[in-house]
Amino acid sequence: MTITEIRDLARAYADRTDLPDTLLDNFLRIVEARIDKRLRVREQYSRAIIKQVADQVYYGLPPDFADLRDIQVDGTTLEYVNPIQMNSIVAGTETVPGCSYTIIANQLQVWPITDQEEMEIVYSSKLPALTTKEPTNWLSLSSPDTYVFGLLVEINAYVKDPETGGVWEQRFSAEVSSLSTADSKDRWSGSPLYVRLG
Repeated sequence: MTITEIRDLARAYADRTDLPDTLLDNFLRIVEARIDKRLRVREQYSRAIIKQVADQVYYGLPPDFADLRDIQVDGTTLEYVNPIQMNSIVAGTETVPGCSYTIIANQLQVWPITDQEEMEIVYSSKLPALTTKEPTNWLSLSSPDTYVFGLLVEINAYVKDPETGGVWEQRFSAEVSSLSTADSKDRWSGSPLYVRLG
């Protein structure tokens, strides 16, 4: 479904044709933020290559970055350390085998510093916002009811109808959970591996 179809369907369910697009678009940003906090499915995973530069420790993360899944430099997986540990590693008061990384203020910090190596990161990306210029995204096409139910939660909060809002909240939460469950089944389905002897 497109953003227009989602807005219109939510208005029809709520029986509120008086709600302007600008208000519903603000509600959609809230819905998308809630989805970003709760949903991690394969459609959200992205790859990025970051070229390391001599004497540079910090690198900006992609604008749609939600959280990190994996980071490798030249085929070696980097180990996560917390920012306090990273300070100790950089100062030389703590040692760890291999390369380390941490995330500080939306930047990736890596140690040791290398030059001209490529970092490959696999990360969860935020849901692309539905707009008039970008009227669809993977979720609006595969599961538009998630958007509609989330929008109805916000509409009912706006019109101060918590009872009806609670009904839509249950449906929204159930839909987000079912997306996670379906993704997990798809990724881990199939017969188990076993070793054949002889």
